[in-house]
Amino acid sequence: MSDREFWSKQSTSLSNRIVRWIDLYFPEFRQVFQDWTTLRSLASLRAFPLPSDLTDLTVEEIIAKWYEQGMKRAGGMSGKMKAAELLNAAKRSVGDKRVPEEARRDLKRLLDAYEQTNQALAMMQQEIEELLDLIPIVKQLRSIPGLGTITIAAILGFAGDPRHYVHD
Repeated sequence: MSDREFWSKQSTSLSNRIVRWIDLYFPEFRQVFQDWTTLRSLASLRAFPLPSDLTDLTVEEIIAKWYEQGMKRAGGMSGKMKAAELLNAAKRSVGDKRVPEEARRDLKRLLDAYEQTNQALAMMQQEIEELLDLIPIVKQLRSIPGLGTITIAAILGFAGDPRHYVHD
């Protein structure tokens, strides 16, 4: 659980740094994508992180780039609308235009680290669930409303087996 706590803090820290990067270089991006962690938003940040990367593109070219980034359903009416919104946001952007190459590299490093951290957290979640399945009292703890996997793991990890405590 302490490893999970460390990686969870890392994920939050990286998330905050990415939001700061967006605010500096493409502040209008968050008007198009309120949640920067969605698949389409991440594909956009990877394919065209800076407003200047969008200046000569069409809606169809943006959608094609989303497909290249691994989006299976990049097009459609909602995809076209998002692509058009992104183009309009890029045209009116007031983001920092200095050192664009360094800004691109910085965002790529941040996104890579964020995705690796979240993959580690997902693996830990799976390992925690597998370990909890081996502990007999967990079934009883899961019956308590509001106790999720992580909470149960934290209770058991930090307090140990509750059956070892004296109670009346």
